[in-house]
Amino acid sequence: MMTERIGIIDLGSNSSRFVIYEIRSNGAYQPIFEMKQTVRLAQYMDEEKHITDEGIQRAIACVKLFYRTGQLYGVTHWIPVTTAAVRQAANKNQILQSLEFETRLTFRVLDGFEEGRYGYLGVINTIDVQDALLFDIGGASIELMYVRGRQLEQVISLPYGAVNLTRKFQNVPEKMHGETIYRFMKEQFSNIDWLNQIHVSNLIGMGGSAKTLAKIDHNKKGLDFKRIHGYEVSQKSLHEYFQRINSLSNDQRKKMKGVSKQRAEVLPAGLATMHALSEKFPVGKLMISRSGLREGLFFEYLFRFNQSPVVESVLDHSVLNFQKLFHVNVDLASKVTRTALFLFDSLRPIHALGEYERKLLQVFSQIESCGYYINPDSWAKHSSYLVLSSHLYGLSHEELVHLSLLLKGEVNRNLKKVWMIHELAKIMTLHLSHESQQQLFCKIDGEDIYIGRAPGIKHTIPLTAEAQFMEQFQKVFGKKLHFVEE
Repeated sequence: MMTERIGIIDLGSNSSRFVIYEIRSNGAYQPIFEMKQTVRLAQYMDEEKHITDEGIQRAIACVKLFYRTGQLYGVTHWIPVTTAAVRQAANKNQILQSLEFETRLTFRVLDGFEEGRYGYLGVINTIDVQDALLFDIGGASIELMYVRGRQLEQVISLPYGAVNLTRKFQNVPEKMHGETIYRFMKEQFSNIDWLNQIHVSNLIGMGGSAKTLAKIDHNKKGLDFKRIHGYEVSQKSLHEYFQRINSLSNDQRKKMKGVSKQRAEVLPAGLATMHALSEKFPVGKLMISRSGLREGLFFEYLFRFNQSPVVESVLDHSVLNFQKLFHVNVDLASKVTRTALFLFDSLRPIHALGEYERKLLQVFSQIESCGYYINPDSWAKHSSYLVLSSHLYGLSHEELVHLSLLLKGEVNRNLKKVWMIHELAKIMTLHLSHESQQQLFCKIDGEDIYIGRAPGIKHTIPLTAEAQFMEQFQKVFGKKLHFVEE
């Protein structure tokens, strides 16, 4: 299979975005370019629901920029879509014809169900969650998606987004915008029958307002690791931010850290909508997803020959893709992982670690050497950086940070035990033949631990740098380590 480059254009009601995904010959994939333009199509809709000529020309200029950029990057397949503003426009056909004539791209207008479904695909393939209520606040609509057992159960699209809600209540005094919209959206949600009947433990938000909420919370907490995807904001904090931002003028909001000048005007509407929804489902926290519609479109293309566009395990799929991207030796990593998990389970009586640490050990063992892809010098540091900066999914923020620390060797007591077990697994993998991998041995006998079996290992270990490891192991676990032969 040749390398493909997929250009996805999302001509939205507020922001329009362009992303290029590369699919390599080995099946690995990743986004290699992103671009955003604030077109605000919904703002150019008149009272008769026509998007004005100025709005159409802004859309055309934006798409031309995306198309030229995609040509420079060698895009091989285009997926151009547009959403609520064009969907709701009385002159929809004129807009589509103008776009095709000027840009040579044929746009697909997504209906509300499709928009919600693609948002669901973007989330469910990148966040390890079984049941949730997903929401995507756009410029001219909000989609609600109920997920149960990782399957999409319900979808509804309401014609109220951050831009058109702001316009709808533009005659309300500025500092009352948020409260007025909050009450309005609370009523809209109360009229949805299935929404009144479900119980959820997870609320997951997509769209610019949700991502801005994460950035505001990052800045308030002074976090160094500012990954948005999977980040959680407490509902108490959401309420406090809503009250604060609702009391500020637009000029004051523009000066807030984490709030872009383009987002400041419509942010009260976005936060008001989130606040109304979170009050209906007081689960304690709100998770933010950076993945949404565009990622969903990509996954549908990527899995077009599969029975389902939903991965069975987010973490397993993501780790395999990660290994392919950074040329990890999968065969060696699998042997180390298998040995590490065997040792972890065998040593449970002395390490007192749980499933959280076992999961970290499993992922750590599978991807540890990824940093060699950057440079063999300081490869551990590069591995740590890649974990925090690349698209590794299926782990919480806390797990990603701990995994990064493990890769650098900067660990606390519990993580030190995980790191030591992994190092022991590497030693055993290097000394054991492929056949004897199935004959791993570990026995705890009083103050001693016997590990094996590998030919000549008792004589080899004292002659290598691994002899020092045995002393470290005893300090961490309080037991003396012995290697036994066949």
